[in-house]
Amino acid sequence: DTRSEAQRLLYKLSDKRPAVQTEADVLGIINALIHDPSLIKEPKTAPEVTETFELQQAFDDLLLVQPIDEVKAKQLIFQMASVQYAAIDNSEYETARLQRIISKYEPLNELDADLLAKAVDKVIVNKNSTQVILRNGQIINPEEVL
Repeated sequence: DTRSEAQRLLYKLSDKRPAVQTEADVLGIINALIHDPSLIKEPKTAPEVTETFELQQAFDDLLLVQPIDEVKAKQLIFQMASVQYAAIDNSEYETARLQRIISKYEPLNELDADLLAKAVDKVIVNKNSTQVILRNGQIINPEEVL
């Protein structure tokens, strides 16, 4: 096998066999991120508010009835806290971590296997373009950064 370690890793990260252009696209994206780590952003996700809203409504209704059922109120508070805690993801931490890692590198002439393993979760190869999904969940197209 004459492929480099980085090329083998790129093959594992890709959903299809990567072409030479794919490697060039990924290298271009990585170099753009090295040049400007602020391009790494926390992906926007819509918060799931339905369950929290329903629990809050039930809690508000419970508080209107006197005397307050303290056992039921505690259960609702714990349920709300549990739902809110479950909604927390690690994308903010992962974004800061990726920015720190990327900022330590100088622009690359060829792909670096270590950097690929630390920063890239998946590479999606389409007919016309390549998308890189970072470890924080951010999807980057070459057109966005080049």
